[in-house]
Amino acid sequence: MNAQNRIQELMSRFVAQIEMGAAMSRTDLNKAAETILIPLLNEVYGWGLENINYSEDNPNYPGIDLGDEAAKISIQITATHTLDKVKHTLEQFTKQSQYLKYNRLIIYILKKKQDSYSETAIQKVIQNKFNFDSRKDIWDYRDILKEVSNFQIGRLLRVQKILEANFGEDQKLTPLLANNLEQRTDWRETCQQLLNHWKGLTTNSLMKPHGVRFQLNEIFVPLGVVERQEKPKHRSNDGASAAQGSELYEEKITPISQNDFFEQVLRQQQSKYSQGKCIAIIGEPGAGKTTQLQKIGDWILEETDGIPIWIPLAEVGTRKLREYLLGDWLQTAIHELEVSPEHRDELGQLLKTGKVWLLLDGVDEMAISDALYQIATQMCEGWLQNVRVVLTCRLNVWDAGKNALDDFDVYRNLDFEYPTEVHQLIDKWFATEPALQQKLKAALEQPGKERIRDMVKNPLRLTLLCYSWQLQQGELPETKAGLYEWFVDMFYKWDKGKVPIKLSAAKREELNCALGELAKEAIDQESSRFRLRERFINRFLGAADDEDSLFYLARQLGWLNCVGVAQENPLENVYAFFHPTFQEYFAAFVIDDWDYFLPSEHIDNPVGNQEYRIFEPQWREVILLWLGKSPGDNHLKKLKEQFFSNLLCFQDNCGGFYSFKAYFLAAEGLKEFVDYSISKFEEVISEVCKYAFGYFDNETQKWCSFLKPASQEARKTIEYSLGIKQTGECLLKLLNVCPDSYTRWYIAKTLKNMGITSNEIELIFCSGIKRRLPPHVAKYANWIAEKVKVANDDSLSIKVGEQEISPSLPNDKLDVLNDVLHMGMGTNDLIQLIQISDEWLLVLKTADLLQAKTEKCQLIEIINALKSYLFVLKNHLSDQLETKHFRYEYIYEIIWYCAQNISYPDFYQAWHDPISSSDVALSTNNGGVDS
Repeated sequence: MNAQNRIQELMSRFVAQIEMGAAMSRTDLNKAAETILIPLLNEVYGWGLENINYSEDNPNYPGIDLGDEAAKISIQITATHTLDKVKHTLEQFTKQSQYLKYNRLIIYILKKKQDSYSETAIQKVIQNKFNFDSRKDIWDYRDILKEVSNFQIGRLLRVQKILEANFGEDQKLTPLLANNLEQRTDWRETCQQLLNHWKGLTTNSLMKPHGVRFQLNEIFVPLGVVERQEKPKHRSNDGASAAQGSELYEEKITPISQNDFFEQVLRQQQSKYSQGKCIAIIGEPGAGKTTQLQKIGDWILEETDGIPIWIPLAEVGTRKLREYLLGDWLQTAIHELEVSPEHRDELGQLLKTGKVWLLLDGVDEMAISDALYQIATQMCEGWLQNVRVVLTCRLNVWDAGKNALDDFDVYRNLDFEYPTEVHQLIDKWFATEPALQQKLKAALEQPGKERIRDMVKNPLRLTLLCYSWQLQQGELPETKAGLYEWFVDMFYKWDKGKVPIKLSAAKREELNCALGELAKEAIDQESSRFRLRERFINRFLGAADDEDSLFYLARQLGWLNCVGVAQENPLENVYAFFHPTFQEYFAAFVIDDWDYFLPSEHIDNPVGNQEYRIFEPQWREVILLWLGKSPGDNHLKKLKEQFFSNLLCFQDNCGGFYSFKAYFLAAEGLKEFVDYSISKFEEVISEVCKYAFGYFDNETQKWCSFLKPASQEARKTIEYSLGIKQTGECLLKLLNVCPDSYTRWYIAKTLKNMGITSNEIELIFCSGIKRRLPPHVAKYANWIAEKVKVANDDSLSIKVGEQEISPSLPNDKLDVLNDVLHMGMGTNDLIQLIQISDEWLLVLKTADLLQAKTEKCQLIEIINALKSYLFVLKNHLSDQLETKHFRYEYIYEIIWYCAQNISYPDFYQAWHDPISSSDVALSTNNGGVDS
């Protein structure tokens, strides 16, 4: 048989196998054919096609599967030959503007294409944006056979060799297709096993030697939804401060039941931003984020046909998710040292089915400084097109970078309610010891125990309290650090014969100090703060297999647990503290002086090369635990007082952004520093309330408010970090003296959120707010109202009372605007745009992009370009911008964002760098430099 005839026979087998797979309802097998077509098409046409579904550099969108960037050729592979399928492919190709990258689109039909397709219907879809001829650009196997008919024998034999490898006599089925048709990986079973591996509750790894274990459902945490108002975040103004109106769009916490979350958000995909596809679960340390994610994994397996892939992000390191998934994760899943191309392809096909959920645990534990931004950039990659994502993140890390993932729906873990849910867990814990139940409840109800009652609403801390109480009853601690200290002490002292190792007091102290030095050094690393390689631990604790070493002892006790192997060396183990909060506690344990967090020599500019850890998010919890340490002697109390004084009076000499950060950190620490002066305590609370809601200026005889980022941060501090009693009293006083109805409404709202209410508060809250929109916003609101009237479409309704307006309705101006912002504009282009545009919506969207899509390395550029606009500010008061162009508000928000995401020394340097002549000219023309 000559080569021509043999190639024709082999191509016929190829088509027959595709048809057989389709007949067996295995339509996903059609995608497996892509792997066969790549070498075949490359040989026949001389292209360099790649499977762009998995390419890191070329994100896939619906519409194309293979691409050659050099030849500018793209190909969609499909077994469906209908006109509707062709139109759908063209729609996706057009929608994603892929014609800008590829000059030609070819649709390859794996079976047999139709005799003809309607050119009118096709042209209606593509609207002359690119060339597509159904007679030349829709192919099937006959087009390949026609092409090879004129080949010389050498090329024919190379084509035949490719086909023989897949469809020759000894290949009843191509290996890839056979793999799919016969013994495929049971992905649900595999993922369930991996989920169970990680699903041991946080406390179980330390408590199981004592016979204490709990099932997931027994300490499951209810959810609260963080409902973010849609853009634009603008305001009304009837003579009050310029920044107040935008506060109408602050985040709100709306309780949602466990059942509603799983049914409405997860099953029915009823969420505001992503339709249930992209979910973030945020919360404080120990709030049950990981437990919540594990519960979601169980629900997926029990209630759906979905496949949950659990990824501990600390394991990912600096790699991309795709690299980790197709490498380490797949290697673990299939129990093989090497991952075959067939397994990668099988997983790749699985990711396209729409059944996969990626459960990403611990964004805050990733080995990169801008983790949220890095995840956001990967969310656009094509292999995630049909994948649902749920991630967890600590609250402070999320708040610093949440703009990067503004298309995620965000859910914040609520604390346990006291006493109802707190008592429920106590009852379950001491189910066989009712006397201990009652004693612990009574101890919590003692006068003066308000702090501990508030503290144990956190699931992890309540678990530690129950555990410690079971070992030995005594005086309850008043701070988080005190609770951890009590837990550690009880753990070592328990003498009921169940602790695997008994230690002297000296040995305990030696181990705690070594663990503290290890923890401190790890947290200070740029990467891998919570996943510690064995050789790194050796420097502090000795050899792991030396029974006399502290490393061996820490492993036996459960302080350190093996969680995998090193990426760089599979023969080296990687360890982690049994919970990140204990790593932070041990670090705080060995820090003697506050100078470690804030250089004691600081006056109003960075000190040499010293670290300002007070502004680094990974040190926040360590600082709070340090403030809560038992005084021991008067010296530590004096050190804490000095630290507090320096935080409250911190001068940054670069706009005051870091002064706010230092003050709010001090306010957050009030709960932990129980020995702080009562009068000073009240003074700090009063100041935070002033930042949040403003104050009456006797000189100007008007109510003054702070700009939105500062006031929002203050309100968050009030709601989540300060004691309810003292703060409530301060807010009630403020409510009585505030003449501004707008501010009174927000004070009433905050009091209600804190559980404080009265007839007056209810009356103020229910009355709502009525304010006028400023002209540059009103013109968009009027346009939208007119569109609603014309369209008679309820979905376009505008709530005048709450002033919710939508900038995303289709019209020529908004289409152009969106095109401009999605054409790959660089940071410099966006900076210039926000300085010259008088279109409010364009300025707003540009500001959002600069915050959400800018890498850390580019923040310095932003500061240098925009800082001159803010030199007019003295005290961050909103009235200082009332007479300025509306762009000033957004420039302030952008600079505030920069301050949250780069170090104080870097920001200081940028703030004091000379302004370029071009920046001076541009900002002067737009009123930026104070004359």
